[in-house]
Amino acid sequence: MTSRSEIDLGVVTKFFIFQVMTVFFGSFIAGSLANQLKTFISTPSSILTVLGTAAPQTAIFFMTFLLLQGLLSKPLSLLRLADLVKFWLKSRLAATQRARARLWQDQTLEWGTVVPDDTIAALLGLVFCTICPLITPIAFVYFAITLTVYKYQLLYVYRQEYQSGGKVWTRVFTQLCFGLLMHQLIMLAILGIKQTVLPPLMVLPLPFITVFYCEHDFLAAIQEADIMLAWLAGGQQDKQSQDIEASPTLEEDYQSADEGEGPAGQVATCITNQAFSADDPSLPLGASGGGEAELEAVDVQPRPLGE
Repeated sequence: MTSRSEIDLGVVTKFFIFQVMTVFFGSFIAGSLANQLKTFISTPSSILTVLGTAAPQTAIFFMTFLLLQGLLSKPLSLLRLADLVKFWLKSRLAATQRARARLWQDQTLEWGTVVPDDTIAALLGLVFCTICPLITPIAFVYFAITLTVYKYQLLYVYRQEYQSGGKVWTRVFTQLCFGLLMHQLIMLAILGIKQTVLPPLMVLPLPFITVFYCEHDFLAAIQEADIMLAWLAGGQQDKQSQDIEASPTLEEDYQSADEGEGPAGQVATCITNQAFSADDPSLPLGASGGGEAELEAVDVQPRPLGE
């Protein structure tokens, strides 16, 4: 059975791919080909040159996109108009006041759609930070507003439904590495059309270093950490099972208490001894467990009510 965390992790990856194909590649390639359509038709082999030349022209669109997301979309999420309408409709069908309150409290954050929005913004900031440096402060404003909005939402609105063990961060880091890789490839294309030799050669090893680090160092370390956590969790469960098997049963504990043996018997004897004073004639009875004959031999003296 698939867990909720696995579903959200799958949505994080798939929605990021959808965002890259529609927002980044769709807008980038469409804008580049629209601006350089004649050059591309005359010389189809110059696709990298066309993309490298038209990349700065599409940066304005992505700057507008980040401004719209940061200054309009994220602040409006504080109003939560869709959730308010859902709550109003469901509250009409709630049978009791407690059920109505549970509807408002039982709200969780959809990580599958929230995380890709932030990683695609980071990708745009990385790709165009050298092509159009003005996008860097715009990306900073976007993340500052996003931090403020979701800090409030996570503290006062949404409840935490599960713990993923840091698996969301592996997806985020992989998507950030993809953004860094796209930045390096686009810079390689832009430097290649400048008809210089040294700058493209200096940038050429960077994509291979990024892929090697992401695949062989970071993800390998994460897999080893997951294996170690699973091994520790299994060892902890085995230890708890051994402790349960080694502990005496309830019947054995009662038997040892009756015989005055074991921790339970010692506690019972201590309580019995403390229940009588030193000059009480029934003290030997409580200590030795005499029986009915000794109980009848005890001379009970009635006390006045005033004492």
